Amino acid sequence: MALLVSSGTAFAQNQAVKQDTFSLRRLFSNGKIKGSVRQFSMFTDNHSGLSDYYALAIGAGLNYETKRWKNMQFSFGGFFVHDLASSNFSKADPTTKTISRYDIGLFDILELNNQLISRVENLNIKYFYKKSTLIVGKQVLKTPLVNPQDGRMTSSMMEGVYAHFNQLKNLHLEGGWLYRSSPRSTVKWFSVANSIGTYPMGINTNGTKGNYLDNISSKGLFILGGNYDFNESSKLSAWNYFIENVSNTSMIQWNQDFDLKTHKIKYGLQFFSQNAIEDGGNSDPTKTYMAANSKAIVLGAMLGLTKKQNSWTLNYTRITKDGRFQFPREWGRDPFFTFLPRERNEGLGGVHAVSGTFSRNITSKNLLFDVGLGKYILPGVKDFRLNKYGMPSYTQLNAGLKYIPKGIMEGIDIQLLAIRKWNNGQLYNDEKFRINKVDMTNYNVVLNYNF
Repeated sequence: MALLVSSGTAFAQNQAVKQDTFSLRRLFSNGKIKGSVRQFSMFTDNHSGLSDYYALAIGAGLNYETKRWKNMQFSFGGFFVHDLASSNFSKADPTTKTISRYDIGLFDILELNNQLISRVENLNIKYFYKKSTLIVGKQVLKTPLVNPQDGRMTSSMMEGVYAHFNQLKNLHLEGGWLYRSSPRSTVKWFSVANSIGTYPMGINTNGTKGNYLDNISSKGLFILGGNYDFNESSKLSAWNYFIENVSNTSMIQWNQDFDLKTHKIKYGLQFFSQNAIEDGGNSDPTKTYMAANSKAIVLGAMLGLTKKQNSWTLNYTRITKDGRFQFPREWGRDPFFTFLPRERNEGLGGVHAVSGTFSRNITSKNLLFDVGLGKYILPGVKDFRLNKYGMPSYTQLNAGLKYIPKGIMEGIDIQLLAIRKWNNGQLYNDEKFRINKVDMTNYNVVLNYNF
């Protein structure tokens, strides 16, 4: 009997050892697969006499996460995009000699008319410690200035070492060093320095054409930020983005809301401070990203009201005349309260922007309707010191609808978005300041399926 007990104990111990032993088969056979399919149709109707553009794209992606082992997890995935039908993006508009701005972004902006593109995504290793996480490799970041900006077929991704710290109550911290980037609407992976300039480079402060692609020297992007919840209704957020040898951008934001009997009132305040580092990326002023000694200040405010299914906000942004607020568009969109999809105020100084939004969430029908109206008073298109991309003052109206069906169609969401922009500035009889910028309408139909 003792022999049987001893044998049984030894067998159990051996089994326990086997269960704890690392096995690739065990690691990969118990993981999770996530997938997505997206169909995106876009049409841009420019001013009479200027070229219009359209694009219909379909894409799909898979991502696999292994089972955790010793608090570690491996993740990898990819995404492909196919051009169903589109304009000839290599053909310039006869009047302005420019090409598509919005529609081309559904594909690879660096290889025009490429009908099938693919990209490796989310190739990383995660280490978990209690509520905190360390990620090494390719990943999606969601921070105020570095974010997916996923309003196209592919999103912006970064590669590096990044940590999320959640060990203390009410405090969240995150940050790390990023050394490679794959911007939205591209498929290649670049060093952080060489990713700056894959999007249009605009005009230098002295009026010469931007020429910083592959001319920036930097060891990478260092991020540190997070938020502290004072209570359920008050939150302070602070972030710092240091692009080595290029610039430093600091941000602080306060949000607070008040629950009343029948509605909720909220408000927010923003402050940004930005300075060039050394020569802004290159000692040659014609090849640098930011002019030496340049700086920028941004102030923002938001007031909102929520009542039952309806929400309203009134927003204001002021970029002072100290200089242009510049942060690589390749890495994300700006987080200003006055932001409306399809346009930004990055690359500008001397800005007064006011916007209002309204949304209605009809939960019984799984519908979300939203509308936004903004007035953006910008410096003149030839004020190179404060206007990097020659953007005139404009008024913008957005109207969107999102439908998330249930039942047999669960996992699908349908989005409609229409944008109209009117010119409010001096164009000097030059249509290059109008095309794809103002006096135009952009239509979007998006179908997503996630599983």
